[in-house]
Amino acid sequence: MSNRKNIIVSDAAPLEQYKWGNDCDAYVLVDQPELSVKLEQMPVGACELVHFHRHCQQFFYVLAGEASMEIDNDAIQLKQSEGVLIAPGAKHRICNHGSSTLRFVVTSQPAVGTDRIAV
Repeated sequence: MSNRKNIIVSDAAPLEQYKWGNDCDAYVLVDQPELSVKLEQMPVGACELVHFHRHCQQFFYVLAGEASMEIDNDAIQLKQSEGVLIAPGAKHRICNHGSSTLRFVVTSQPAVGTDRIAV
């Protein structure tokens, strides 16, 4: 059993918070080599760059708004309370083409680290 102290995290009290892309926010909730969990927020019109991971699988889960996902040349829409698993090697990106702020959780296993390759 680990001696790590149990702590409560949230968007108000994350382990770390940072900006990315065009005014997007990331709130780090779990940050371990084998697992990363982030709460992210994207304004209307924001898009991530297309990329893939050699080893990391990711699960995206929408909390609010609608996500436009591109996965290996397929386009899907995710509504609130829907999610999708991205396999290692799949080229993907998430965009907010909706009319309100997009809030979602992205879980990465193992953590992304340097395993992000731009396309």
